Amino acid sequence: MINGLGFKGTSRYQAALSGMVSAALALALGELVASVTNKTTSLVLAVGEFIVEVTPGDVVRTSIETLGNSQKVVLLSSITVISILFGAFLGLLSR
Repeated sequence: MINGLGFKGTSRYQAALSGMVSAALALALGELVASVTNKTTSLVLAVGEFIVEVTPGDVVRTSIETLGNSQKVVLLSSITVISILFGAFLGLLSR
């Protein structure tokens, strides 16, 4: 199928990959802005803090007991991976 720009439609792989790259770049740019300006927190850190706030205390304590010092790393890494996978989903929807 040819779209309005005269190019062939993108494959599912290309659409997912472009969504993932876009999400990763958006997260990276957010981290860059947060590190340059001390007025804002990063997007990933803000989402992590929100998740900790809305999560029941027993779940937070259990995760700290289970994961120990790596609990925050696991949380922030999970947020990043889920955000990039969501970007892939949005890329597929854009086809």
